[in-house]
Amino acid sequence: GTDELLCELRDRVAVITLNRPQARNSLSDQLSPALREMIRWCGDEPEVGAVLITGAGSAFCAGGDVKGMGSGSNPAKRDWTPAQRVADLQDRQRRLTGALVALRKPTLAALPGPAAGAGLSIALACDLRIAAQSAFVATGYLKVGLSGDYGITWLLTQLVGRGRASELMLLGEKADAQRCLSLGLFNC
Repeated sequence: GTDELLCELRDRVAVITLNRPQARNSLSDQLSPALREMIRWCGDEPEVGAVLITGAGSAFCAGGDVKGMGSGSNPAKRDWTPAQRVADLQDRQRRLTGALVALRKPTLAALPGPAAGAGLSIALACDLRIAAQSAFVATGYLKVGLSGDYGITWLLTQLVGRGRASELMLLGEKADAQRCLSLGLFNC
C-alpha cells in the first residue's frame, strides 16, 4: 500500500526494506502501519520461513519522524483523551515490536547504518542483528524529551542488562558498531 516499505520473498526469506532513505528510514504515518501489516502477514504466511529487515540507503531507521509528529494527520484522534492516546500508542507498539518479538520464525535485522529510538527497538526485537562497520545505535529519547517506547527499555535490558541499558537510555550517547558488538547488541 506504500512505496515506503518494500518486501520481497527470496528462498522463503521475507526481505523487508524500510524505504525512506531521504528521511533515514524514519517511521511515518504510511511506513509504520505497512510494517505492522507486513510483520503480521509474515507470521501468517506459510511460504515465509524467516524475516530479514533492513533499511534503504545508509541508515537502518532513525526512529519516529519527529517532523511529522503531532501534525494532526488523523482528525478523528484530535479530541481523544490522554488515556485514549496512550492506549492507541500501546496497541500500535504491540502490533509492531511486540509482534516482531512474538513471531515464531527467525528474524534478522541488517543495519546498513544507524538505528535510533524506535528504529533501535525494531532491531532489538529481532532475534539477531548484523551491522555494517559504519552502523551505530542511539536511544535518542533524551534529545526529544520522551521516555523510551516500542519496548526499548525491556528489549535493551534483556540484551545488555539493567546497568548498561540504563547507561544507554539515560546518557543518550551513540554506541558505535564495535561497542555494540562488545555489548552483545550486534551479533556480527
